[in-house]
Amino acid sequence: MKKITVVFLVLFATVHFSGTIPFKTRLDEAAVELNKINDIAEESLIIGNGDINALVYEKDGTLVLQVTKNDVWDSRLNTEDDPPLPAIELVKQYFSSLDPDDKTSYLDRGYILPDGYDKQIIDSYNRSSNPCPRIVGLVSIGGETSPRDYTGQSVKLDIRKGYVSITNKSKNRVSADIRALMQENVFLVETSANLEFISLPLPESDYTPARKAVVNGVKIFYQQIPGDKDWPGMSYAMALAKDGNRNAVSVVTSLESSNPEYDAVKLVKSVLTQSNARIKAEHEREWEKFWSVSGIDIEESELSKVWYRNLYFFRCVSKPGVQSVGLFAGLFDNSPMWHGDYHTNYNIQQTYWSAFSSNHPDLAEPYDRLISEYLPRAKWLANQIYGMNGAFYPHVLYAYEPSYPELCKSKNGRQYFHHVWGMTLGVTGFTVQPLWWKYKYQPDMDYLQEIVWPVVRDVATFYANFVENCEVQADGKIELMPTVSPEHWGWTPQFRRNRDCSFDIAMFHYIFEAATEAATILNEDPAMIARFQKCISLLPEYPRTEGETPVIVDVKGAPPINYNITVPTTPVFPGDVINYWSSSDDKEIFTRTIEGISWNGNNADAMLAIARARLSIPGSLGWFRREVDQRVRVNGTLSIAPRGARFNNFGHYTEQFGYCKAVNEFLVQSVGDIIRVFPAWDDDKDARFRNLRCQGGFLVSSDFIDGKVTYLKIDATANGELRLLSPWETIYVRKNGSRKEKLIMNAKGIVTIDAYKGDSFIYTYR
Repeated sequence: MKKITVVFLVLFATVHFSGTIPFKTRLDEAAVELNKINDIAEESLIIGNGDINALVYEKDGTLVLQVTKNDVWDSRLNTEDDPPLPAIELVKQYFSSLDPDDKTSYLDRGYILPDGYDKQIIDSYNRSSNPCPRIVGLVSIGGETSPRDYTGQSVKLDIRKGYVSITNKSKNRVSADIRALMQENVFLVETSANLEFISLPLPESDYTPARKAVVNGVKIFYQQIPGDKDWPGMSYAMALAKDGNRNAVSVVTSLESSNPEYDAVKLVKSVLTQSNARIKAEHEREWEKFWSVSGIDIEESELSKVWYRNLYFFRCVSKPGVQSVGLFAGLFDNSPMWHGDYHTNYNIQQTYWSAFSSNHPDLAEPYDRLISEYLPRAKWLANQIYGMNGAFYPHVLYAYEPSYPELCKSKNGRQYFHHVWGMTLGVTGFTVQPLWWKYKYQPDMDYLQEIVWPVVRDVATFYANFVENCEVQADGKIELMPTVSPEHWGWTPQFRRNRDCSFDIAMFHYIFEAATEAATILNEDPAMIARFQKCISLLPEYPRTEGETPVIVDVKGAPPINYNITVPTTPVFPGDVINYWSSSDDKEIFTRTIEGISWNGNNADAMLAIARARLSIPGSLGWFRREVDQRVRVNGTLSIAPRGARFNNFGHYTEQFGYCKAVNEFLVQSVGDIIRVFPAWDDDKDARFRNLRCQGGFLVSSDFIDGKVTYLKIDATANGELRLLSPWETIYVRKNGSRKEKLIMNAKGIVTIDAYKGDSFIYTYR
């Protein structure tokens, strides 16, 4: 933890901001304005400072703050009735013995036991709602209002200044301004109404009821969360103090204080002793600094709002030094679906996608730390399940899992392992990919050496061990098996649908390339590099259908299906293996696959939008806009699926905050370390952006007016080679204000310049 904090301080100093908000009008247009907020899914408003956050809405006629804090979890895990961890050799023996004509798919929650297969086991995942994050508490603002007359009510979420304003002309309804202060873990509520703590139903029978007290006029709410054999439990305190129309609500946990009650009281008193003007000015200054880092101004107004709003939501739930947020921003109740945990076969990574290209790489620090601290357990799992060294990351992670399972008293090293989906081979590479992306977008040798290299090296080592244990086929390639397509097929007899998964092939390729590049930069063992390169040469081709117009499928021998996660498109994104620079044959088959893909509308919308943009598929911007239109809620959040899907009612999915990344990909890309501006933007729509971040640490600003790039500026935040696909037939550059120089393109239209930290390049076409 201490080491990561030191590295972060180095990185944070390199984040570029201009001091002024680039496109203030566009930002203000993204404010959310409503006249009622009584539907928690469609209308509740999100406020937060990256650690504390809340949903603001009406509950049974009362205005409430439903408060969460990233580090408040009930992390108890009882594995005593769980089956043994699924050793791969046992899996191989069982499914290899089944009748090859058996068409059964052995799906979710099935376990391979020494005496056969059992899909009826109720394991720790399905026995209890915990481990999961918990609602900290509810704060009522005024009493119940009746009748519910919204005439004259105005509610606004101002994302530029970070606050909710509720104005009512009716005397029997509450007016309030609410902020989650950026400088302290305190909610500042300005209102003439009284505030009270509302008791929540206890989610587990063995909870001790919360303690409420009033000490010197300060209201206190204290809750203890019990522990288990290997986790000590935790507690937290909320304090509520009033000074005229100003109310301060603080949250402090035992993970940050030895006396949460005392420090919670101290915090609210400290805030209320300061002038209102000073408190609000400091809060708004932090938001202005945030928004000055980058910005977009695009003619697609709905996509513009999506970009600004989701960057705001992301900042509400993430900042350096805090516990990583899980599947949901805020909680609808204390039994969140899928435990509100960290699902690594798609969901939690997408939450952080926006950090890199939007020029807020510091917001990914909680994810870096989550994965880095899990590494010892990942190494243990590789040995326990596969009998191999290296690191294997599972599909489900929880907060506060002990790093060294061999020291745990609980069964199975206190490890829950989700079977069957936990055995998708590509998940491990996908889990550590964002750490490598962070380095690529914000190069820093200390971060590479201390944080990225250990996880990438160990995952690549596990992958190499796996490849070397696979059978080589007649074509000289291995058959990559057994594996499970992400959320499709499950295990099948004779592993009929468990071979050569497109997702796995892409992630193996990506991690081997990342490990090779990292090892080369760090002057690591050449034999290791040669091993990883050899493994790349052994990887199989992506599975495809037969015929004159084949398409990619998810696993070898499978027909195209209606996918949940669009596995056949993953080599383009997030795999980063197939792209604009790939062979014409690869681009043709993947374009055909993407355009004809069938999927259920869940999960893959942002991923598909990025894949389409990566290959510059015509009509992609309109496709993306239509997907947004099916998901956008009146409160500015995006549902996980098109309107009407039951999944939409489970919460505000943090993975949808990754939509900023999707918008960015239409404006600028740097896959393969080559910058392309407006690679998938429609010619009839104007667009501008400032300081979007590209691989190599380059900050790019550009204008696209009347179908042509009219302005292009690139700033270097690190030393390196700057490669740009020229947007013009002839290109000139001014470096640091010098005379313009004509550049020579290669056969692909790429120009190359040596860049050093602090250099600024302005490109022109005349």
